[in-house]
Amino acid sequence: MEQKLGMVHLYHGGGKGKTTAAIGLALRAAGRGYPVLVVQFLKRGDSGEIKALERLGIPTLAYPQLSGFSFRMSEEEKAKCLAAHTENLRRAGTFCGQSPQGLLVLDEAVGACQKGLLDEKLLLDFLHARPAGWEVVLTGRNPSANLLKVADYVTEMKKQKHPFDRGVMARDGIERYGYANGSFRHQQKNAGGIWRASSLLYGGRRCCPPGTGKRGYPGLCVNGKSCNSFCAADFCHRQCAYSIASLG
Repeated sequence: MEQKLGMVHLYHGGGKGKTTAAIGLALRAAGRGYPVLVVQFLKRGDSGEIKALERLGIPTLAYPQLSGFSFRMSEEEKAKCLAAHTENLRRAGTFCGQSPQGLLVLDEAVGACQKGLLDEKLLLDFLHARPAGWEVVLTGRNPSANLLKVADYVTEMKKQKHPFDRGVMARDGIERYGYANGSFRHQQKNAGGIWRASSLLYGGRRCCPPGTGKRGYPGLCVNGKSCNSFCAADFCHRQCAYSIASLG
């Protein structure tokens, strides 16, 4: 008996693996001959997995002009991001309408809704109105009750151990999927065992001068919000690295 597609998957939580799981499912569906589309929200579309998907002929959508973390965006940048995300969701609907069944990944759609950069009602309407044979994968932190309710599969990624806990920073092709100019290198311990940033760039903004720990540059905290103060040397280095290393 043929088993048809048409359910909603939701990968959420603070642990690593949400995007990883979604891309794995996309590859599995493509390997079975189903049409697949991967749409990334809150990302520029320049990550390693996107490059691999494109080499395999799997189409992708993103917002290449994304200017950085949402809390650093101006109101104008937020409006442009919202418009781009809305348009990409519309384009995803058009793509799904071309085939009776397939797999659609909406990576970080949950996060975009949570940050006001995608209308959640629009997303819910999209999920209810999509062709019945389309499987949809949502990823992101802090899903609303409505998104949890509409999902058929709900998986929470919860960190039990992470190499960062013992001082290992995000690595290319594993945790780190590429930002802006692609420059986010490992931090290194100095002789006193203190973490110093060798180069930590996001959207052209440097959190601290490399290897110095000097004050005077804005930092990022663990939950991805602005510190609202200037960098406090090593504390800020660890926070910045954690906030970026844990995004995947």
